[in-house]
This record gives sequence, C-alpha cells and structure tokens, in this order.
Amino acid sequence: MRTILFLFSALLAAGAAAAQEPAMDHHGMDMDMDADTPAVRVDLDVRAHVVTYTAGPFAVHPMPGGHHGEMKDHVLRIAWPMDGWVRGYAVDLVDSAGTPLDRAMMHHAGLANLQRRELLVPILQCFVAASKETAPVLAPPYIGVPVHRGDSMALFAGLHSPNGQEVERVYVRYRFPYRDASEGAPGAVVQPMHFLVGFVPGGPAAFDLPPGRSEHAAEYVMPVNAHLIVAGGHVHDYALSMRLVECGSGKTLVELKAHRRADGTVTGLDRFVFGFHEDALFLEKGRCYRVIATYDNPTGRTIVDGGMGSIGGPVIVDDPQDWPKLERGAPAIVLDVATL
Repeated sequence: MRTILFLFSALLAAGAAAAQEPAMDHHGMDMDMDADTPAVRVDLDVRAHVVTYTAGPFAVHPMPGGHHGEMKDHVLRIAWPMDGWVRGYAVDLVDSAGTPLDRAMMHHAGLANLQRRELLVPILQCFVAASKETAPVLAPPYIGVPVHRGDSMALFAGLHSPNGQEVERVYVRYRFPYRDASEGAPGAVVQPMHFLVGFVPGGPAAFDLPPGRSEHAAEYVMPVNAHLIVAGGHVHDYALSMRLVECGSGKTLVELKAHRRADGTVTGLDRFVFGFHEDALFLEKGRCYRVIATYDNPTGRTIVDGGMGSIGGPVIVDDPQDWPKLERGAPAIVLDVATL
C-alpha cells in the first residue's frame, strides 16, 4: 500500500480530549484479544462522542535496511458506524490489556476513504494519518470532516521494530472524536488534502537520500479554489524542513521545520495555524504550487527510499463539486485499490 500522506493530522491543537479514555456508555463489537488472526473491534461511545477502533494482533519485526521498503502494511476494511463529522483523532499502540506500547514501532497508521480520491493525486483519499511523532489532534466543535454511516474505509498500519527486537501481539488503537448529525453541521465543513513529494501510483511516496544536504520537490496545479486552515506534514529522519512555494513568484507560503535530535533523527514537525476566512491560506484554482522537502543525511551513504515529505491540512473548498471524482476504472485507482 502507498505510504503515507498527511493531514487532517494538522487540525488545530493536540487536544487532550482526543487521547482520553472514552466513557463506558458505548455500543461495541466484541473481539477476542487472544485470537491470532488480525481483526477490528469498534466501540461507538455515544455519550463522549468518540469512535474507537482496535486492530490486531500484529507481529512487529525488525526493518532491514532501516527504511519502509522491507515493511508490510496491515490493512483491515471497515464500515463507518454513524452520521456526523470527525473532529480529530489519536493513534497509539497497545497490548491486549490496553497498556500503551512504544510509539517508535509506528512507522505510519491511519484511515483511507475508499469512496473519495485525493485532491491532487489520483489515489484513494487518506482520511487521517499518523506516525510516531504525531500528537493527538482535536479540532474545535465548529470544524469537522463529514462521514456517513456505512462509508467504506480501510484502517492501515505499517509497524517495525527500531531496536531489532521481535514484538508479538501489538494492537493499533484509533480514536476519532466526532460531532453527531443530530447537532447539525459545523460552521466549517472541511476535507483533508496533501501536497506530496515523490508520488508514484501504487508505490510508496518515497525517494532516495544522497549523502549531505539535498532538496526534493514536486509541483501541482490546484483543481479547486481552497482555503487551508492549518498546515502540518510528514518527514523521515534527517529532514530539515518542508516548504510550500508558489511556482510563479517563488514566494514561500509556509515552512515547517523538523524537530531533530543531535544525530538528525526526527521527533516532530512544526504545525502552522493560518486561521479562518481571510486568514486562511488561499490556494487558487489553476495556480501552480511547489512542495519541497529538505534533508541533511549525515551517514555518508545513499539511503534508498529513505525520504518522505508532505504538507497538508484541512481545507474549505469554494465549490465542493469541483473536487475530482473517484474514477474506479482509472489505472492509478485500480492499482491503488489492488495494493490495499
């Protein structure tokens, strides 16, 4: 499966409510936590307005070569359980008792919408995505991404053992705070969109990292008028920054700097809040934008498929009908579905 876009991951604050244990007034589907075949448990907490999916168990193996090319994606299809609007998410790793495990094992995890496509590239829409550095996300109650009962989606996760140890029976827990349909639509109905570096249909959005400093870029022409509220992104170790630039003028619209340790490993990436209405970043239909990932690889060797880079976030689209339609027979979509 192609890996991985980012973000409704950008939505506003790392809200603690998104990471709280849900209240016990819920409707759930039981899952045998001692079974060996991966499955999904869903808990719909109608009092706290949180949907929780627990997927697993998965065995976590060392990742030869230190990059995702040797890593298996786990994919489990689901049907969304309610009508409303998703306000945020938190993704973590737990054992069969619900005890948190080391997040460093999470290379990526998230949720793909099998009924919509991405705005800029012809693949299934990445509804949410997270990695080891992604904090919980919770938007204000007046922002949400629309969802409908029965929507066809897929939970995905790429796990590896960074310390070289085998780990058995790991579960991925996804929590989605939501606004119920009975409350009426929020003031800002948004969709996630992403600018990707290194996109290849059916393959990982990855690129090689040569020794030293390097830049990797891609250009996109906007198919809609859209207003970006918040910018977040995703990078790998040795990243310095992600930038979004207007092609014609060369003006930098936003730069997100990587949070790095002394050895260049990455612990996080900036988020930038533009705001609403006139404060949002206007992305004009027909205009070209360039996304640039900057890396500094200190290893002295080329790291094959070692880099990834994206900038994205929630957008308000002037005319939702302009959003490209999912064409299931299109070769890129067929290939993307086949890799799920």
